[in-house]
Amino acid sequence: MESENVSSESAACADLERTVGVLKTTLEAVEEGVLATDAKGAIIHYNRKFVELWQIPAEMMDKEREEQIVAFIGQHLVKPQELVIIAKQSGSTPTDVITGTVETTDKRCVQYYVQDRTRDGKRVGRVWSFHDVTARVHVEQRAASLMDELKRSNQDLEQFAYVASHDLQEPLRAVTGSVQLLARRYKGKLDPEADEFIGFAVDGTRRMKTLIVDLLAYSRVSSRGGAFAPANCGDAFNHALVNLQVAVQDSNAQVTHDPLPTVWGDVGQLALVFQNLISNALKFRNSDRTPKIHVSATCLKNEKMWQFAVRDNGIGIEAQYADRIFVVFQRLHTIDEYPGTGMGLALCKKIINRHGGRIWVDSMHGEGSTFYFTLPSIEAAAPSNASPERKGTS
Repeated sequence: MESENVSSESAACADLERTVGVLKTTLEAVEEGVLATDAKGAIIHYNRKFVELWQIPAEMMDKEREEQIVAFIGQHLVKPQELVIIAKQSGSTPTDVITGTVETTDKRCVQYYVQDRTRDGKRVGRVWSFHDVTARVHVEQRAASLMDELKRSNQDLEQFAYVASHDLQEPLRAVTGSVQLLARRYKGKLDPEADEFIGFAVDGTRRMKTLIVDLLAYSRVSSRGGAFAPANCGDAFNHALVNLQVAVQDSNAQVTHDPLPTVWGDVGQLALVFQNLISNALKFRNSDRTPKIHVSATCLKNEKMWQFAVRDNGIGIEAQYADRIFVVFQRLHTIDEYPGTGMGLALCKKIINRHGGRIWVDSMHGEGSTFYFTLPSIEAAAPSNASPERKGTS
């Protein structure tokens, strides 16, 4: 019986040694530098990465305690007392992990984790973990810097577009007035070729005025947009339809919609989105059939977004042009075929981007198009402002 107990104890010890061996091998394989100490601060275990990270002499690890090791690490830090303070704090929070990032004198960024090991509510040791995150921090800083540069660039471009389009209106008015006066006074009094040239000038100034007005509206999307609030998309849709009433009647179009939600956004700008998309559907209609336009919305619960669809049975778009149509001043047809400046979809994209959504098209040439765009739900963007009453549909 006694021999069986001895055999059992030996097996248990062997299992424990194997487990400890596996743990030590694992600790040597990880990218983090690990240091484990007991309740009195004596070093129980550390891995090679820990020694390499802080350039600690091997003899120090064999005879010093946690306090001396932390003080040695402090010599490498821009703020030497940072880890000393943390070490004192961690003893009062045995269930929490203290984490943060320290900067070294040689410009490295090291993330640390400190957690006490407890047994029966008492601290029996502490585990330190360090990970060199310099590369990641530099990437994040570079990304943040590029984002700042991009924001400044966008602001500069918006300001330039605003100033250019605003300041161009005055000389254009002078040119337009002179050309119109020339047309009224001399049309029919000169030769036919002169009348044609005058007509070209009048048409050119008219188109230039439309371009400038559209460019001004585009430049104001971010800088002159309204504050975000619960925006009833049913109201935005109805407002757009009122503005398009004549065009809808002239084309004998059927414009319908499902119940539309209330989202978080600028209701005035959303009305412009509906107006431009419906206007395009009316403009690029198929002459062989009655225009049919339908607007619907689906809740994407996982993303806390609403996905809208504006479907038409018009002439459609070839697949290779699906991205090009959202670029400023990009047109797929000549002015003689379809009037316009090529700003409508670019304006829609900028408005949707301002709302944190995206816009795209699914189309088949000759069969029609469906324009999709997403907008944030009230719950995602402003939960404190949302209420069951305000989620109603139109």
